[in-house]
Amino acid sequence: MIRQLVSVPLFVGLLGLGACSSEEAIPTDIKVDSIDWATCDEFPDAENLECGVLEVPLDYSDLEGETIEISLIRIPAASGKPKGVVLSNPGGPGESGVDFVSGWSVEFVKNLGLEDYDIVGFDPRGVGRSGGMSCLTDQQNDKFNYLDTTPDNDDEQALYDEWMAIQQPCTKKFGQALRFYTTENTARDMDLIRESMGFETINYLGISYGTYLGGVYATLFPDRVESMFLDSAYDPQGDTPEQDYLTNAEGFENAFNNWVDWCESTPDECSYSSDDVKADWLDMYNAYDLKSFFTDDGREVNGVVIDTATTSALYARDEWGPLADALTALRDGDATQILEMADSWTGRDEDGTFGDGYDSFNIINCASATDDDESKDPGALLKKMKEVAPWYSRDYELNWLSGGYCEPVFDDAKLFEVDYQGDAPIVVLGGTDDPSTPLRWAEELVSHMGTRTSLLTFNGEGHSQIFISRCVDDIAKELFNFGRKPSGDVECDADVPVAKPDWWDDVVTLDGGGIDQDAMGYYFGSDPVDSYAEFFEIEGSATDVFDEVKAAFAANGWVYEEGDSADPVTDPQWFNNPDDESIYVGVLMSSPEELEENQMVVPDGIVQRGSSVVMVYFWP
Repeated sequence: MIRQLVSVPLFVGLLGLGACSSEEAIPTDIKVDSIDWATCDEFPDAENLECGVLEVPLDYSDLEGETIEISLIRIPAASGKPKGVVLSNPGGPGESGVDFVSGWSVEFVKNLGLEDYDIVGFDPRGVGRSGGMSCLTDQQNDKFNYLDTTPDNDDEQALYDEWMAIQQPCTKKFGQALRFYTTENTARDMDLIRESMGFETINYLGISYGTYLGGVYATLFPDRVESMFLDSAYDPQGDTPEQDYLTNAEGFENAFNNWVDWCESTPDECSYSSDDVKADWLDMYNAYDLKSFFTDDGREVNGVVIDTATTSALYARDEWGPLADALTALRDGDATQILEMADSWTGRDEDGTFGDGYDSFNIINCASATDDDESKDPGALLKKMKEVAPWYSRDYELNWLSGGYCEPVFDDAKLFEVDYQGDAPIVVLGGTDDPSTPLRWAEELVSHMGTRTSLLTFNGEGHSQIFISRCVDDIAKELFNFGRKPSGDVECDADVPVAKPDWWDDVVTLDGGGIDQDAMGYYFGSDPVDSYAEFFEIEGSATDVFDEVKAAFAANGWVYEEGDSADPVTDPQWFNNPDDESIYVGVLMSSPEELEENQMVVPDGIVQRGSSVVMVYFWP
């Protein structure tokens, strides 16, 4: 766990008191002590990460009342003298900003060039390490995690009835305090983070729900914004309940159909490929919905598990292949991969626990009044959904469109409307094929974010493009480092991976290619936009395995050329096509010792002990 270093603040500089609402007078200038940054106990091997805690008011209209602790993580500026601070939020609501910054720490510096800035992530109030909120026990959450809401037998009906009988569990556990877990209060927490670090302004990277949070912050504190990059914009204001439901339905319907088209058109890439992938998927879903499959350790796999894994994969183009593999494995009787995908999405650990914050999403949405309201004509809405999104809406029933999942404690919640009047440079990104946040929301958010806001349209699949698209990263880099944004609206096309050369299979004839290619690509730092690469796990020392590699290339007529040194673990080695001397293949290796040192060996890793891994790549 992160070391809990609490810096007791002195809340001073009050400008007014009142209820916690944007319509009332509340403090906007609170002074706090600086954060005590220290080595992260949770990430002890990450020398570039520091962790800390900031104490903030639970209720900003009662500064002498109860407080809560906000957990933070920082990548400090390399020079020790930061030019500024970049705060970030990865979305949700309910996603961990601590995990986001720790997981993408290399990309923050490398892709965005932020080595001269303090980069800060935080778990928002009610999320993860900042008092993550779960209304039921882990045992209950695990029981209901993949609840079949269309029960087909007595056991499923009994479980459904048990779930329906639970009344107001969040209010019973947390009481009236639930009202204070709003987006507005999180924005105020962000300003205390800024104050505690001694900066006059912030730069901000927000993703999905984090774009709305950024808009709320900018509206509350217009003079404290230096720049903002808002990726996959979410704009909850202005839509009717019908628009909200249809937006979600159409987005995921389109993404699913795109996955189906890809799977049918590229059978060499999609292991689940057939002449009718959608029909195959529906047959599998219906079969498991009607009769669950139970694993050897007693875990149930039903239609909800398949649907959850599938929906999670539609958020990112890179997950299309793993989804196909998981469905194929399930068809062959192996539920491991499909459960891993679904569990990763729902936050279930291997031991059946969920950590902190299982209910953060619903609580923050309800407190912020960003949840779906009841449709005025549920019947007409259901008919429309089934017309425009028949796959997504296949099991929808009338009572699913009645709203009302928020407990009565939230009845007075009001939506904070974004209306930024400042002149900081801001870029808002929307994707043409984003299943979750449509392009029109980005267009709408631009209209709320001041006169110096540009719309960036990403032409491609997926939800969130920062650290994924080079074009997007370049625009964010210019914005954060130099305050420069596009002069008008601009577009970015999806990066195109290097295609597999036609001659590859005739030349690269090594055994051992069954290792996880994506994982090894990340391990070696291989970028498919730069080169085509394949990875091979071969038993033996680096020296012995490289002798095998040389022999294989020689047998296919290619000529070995030594790299900067003869060590294939330290330096790339080269093989040349004698018929076309402009074509080279590179080889780089990781030895058994290096793999062991980097924790890539089983059981914690994916490589068998005593094996080397060979990367063979072509750089056009």
